[in-house]
Amino acid sequence: MQTTDRKWMVAGGQYVEQLKWALWFIIIGGVLVRGVLLVVADRVDDQLNEIAEMTLLEFMAEASTVFMLIIGLMSVFVFLSYFGQNGITRWEYYFGTLMSGIGLALTLPIAFILLNLLEMLIIPWVPLTIDVATLSLGSAAIISFEYILTLMIHFMFGWFITIGFYRYNWMIGLVFIGVAIYVGMMTEALWDDEKYVFFGLASEPSDLSLPIVTAIAVGLILLLAWINRRLTKDIVIKM
Repeated sequence: MQTTDRKWMVAGGQYVEQLKWALWFIIIGGVLVRGVLLVVADRVDDQLNEIAEMTLLEFMAEASTVFMLIIGLMSVFVFLSYFGQNGITRWEYYFGTLMSGIGLALTLPIAFILLNLLEMLIIPWVPLTIDVATLSLGSAAIISFEYILTLMIHFMFGWFITIGFYRYNWMIGLVFIGVAIYVGMMTEALWDDEKYVFFGLASEPSDLSLPIVTAIAVGLILLLAWINRRLTKDIVIKM
């Protein structure tokens, strides 16, 4: 099999496997948890009420970033040794991991938009006492755009962290975690007006325009892609 075909086979294999995990996440978070919250929110407290009134796409945004971080964290220890034992090169593994991450970052927003539309059709027929926000085409496009970039950043950071542990040792791995948390905190500040503090170092709320923030986010993804490639290029595969 040619290398070009094989690297796409690796990408497809990883994506399908990760999609199986994502389906559980979508069903549990986007259907079960969301459904229970819509029913009981107004009976518990006001804060839950505010959360329940979000669109489903907004409701699942934060949980999705955690999910993508976990997917990134699993991308080395779950797949690298397996592919190495089956004759897959480091480049093919790297390419497959990157492509599967991009695929999953695109899939999650699409899945939640479809579920959101289904929810909007069902809610008028359900006797709820809360006013759930509707998802417009414009808001879906803007949220999804930021959503995809944020998902990719978290995936790349998870991958970056687990490479540190796999390639070096747990002490160096902790340094990778520290770098990821700090840079990730600064990145989060780009998207909203919150102030983040990490070991005494604070980030100020961002007042940058969307094109500049987008350029910074894309630049960070590309930088992490380059770093992860350099770190996996000659990595010792543990059998």
